[in-house]
Amino acid sequence: MKARTYVSIMILVLAVLIVVGSCATDKMAYISKDYEIYGTWINPDAKPIVQKAKIVIHPNGKMELYPTITSASFGHNEFVITNKWIDSKGNIWYTLIFDWGELYQQDTFDPDYVLCKISDSGKTLELSWTNTDYLKEIDPNYTDYHILYRQE
Repeated sequence: MKARTYVSIMILVLAVLIVVGSCATDKMAYISKDYEIYGTWINPDAKPIVQKAKIVIHPNGKMELYPTITSASFGHNEFVITNKWIDSKGNIWYTLIFDWGELYQQDTFDPDYVLCKISDSGKTLELSWTNTDYLKEIDPNYTDYHILYRQE
């Protein structure tokens, strides 16, 4: 009788844990401030209008986009880091989702899917985005390709 009671209690505890665990949200409450992607990235040779000359990426999910390095005005958007990994060469990869709604002052705006690569030295950021799905590789000839360098 004691074994049957013990097994019943264990099943009940397990069921409660499963129910409580399934109620958890998927949204992260905190993303490490130590991620390599955060900081100021610049490209003094960026082509105006086509490329961003300066991007500031904040740990709070905000990003500032500048058309020139010295520009006072900027666009800003929100982003979410969806994945991070390190390849065999030591490059750090990220996938992000950009929300351009605030930049264009619209509530509904299709997000962009971003693929980012930070060099193994941590000094070069390459990124490309599209509004359909994550790219499989970063191609310097792609329309929305950007290369920037960490500002020290």
